[in-house]
Amino acid sequence: MKRFLTKLKYYMAFPVIRLYRGMVYQFREFRGQLDCFYLSELNSMYTDRATTEYMLLCMKDVNAHIIYDDTETPDMPKIPEMTLFDGQGNCNDYSMIFLTLLKRYRPRIEACLLSVKYLDGGHCVCAFKLPHSGMWCFVSNTGFYETSYKDLYSVAFKVNFCWDFYVAYDDKLKIKEIKFK
Repeated sequence: MKRFLTKLKYYMAFPVIRLYRGMVYQFREFRGQLDCFYLSELNSMYTDRATTEYMLLCMKDVNAHIIYDDTETPDMPKIPEMTLFDGQGNCNDYSMIFLTLLKRYRPRIEACLLSVKYLDGGHCVCAFKLPHSGMWCFVSNTGFYETSYKDLYSVAFKVNFCWDFYVAYDDKLKIKEIKFK
């Protein structure tokens, strides 16, 4: 588990460093042609890309170290440390780990646990809004999904088409939004 946590610390810095190097090369290439607008657009583009790459790296590493267990009670997630210690968890636990990692990487990003309930069960994902484009993405134990939606209502349809209601929690597990179909 100690190796896993040090890997996560490394992954938190890796996309930013690699993308920063790429930006420096592009800045040198276009040195004479850059103006303030282009610089801000380039910086915003890399912000979205760095966020998605970081979440993909986290998803790969978390899925390699935690076994999905759907026999646990699906009401509230465990704290991430407990899930890492147990080595298993359900979709709530996965989503809580992803939300915690995302908030440590980008503290000001708009992100939440999106718990979608339907007739015969439910599913929980970590949903977050990309800083520049405003599009919502979500990550869970099943994968990483980019959407073109700008609201949580539409993201709930992407999680499961036949949902009855959803609850969005912030990173402190306080209810942020509740919507019924």
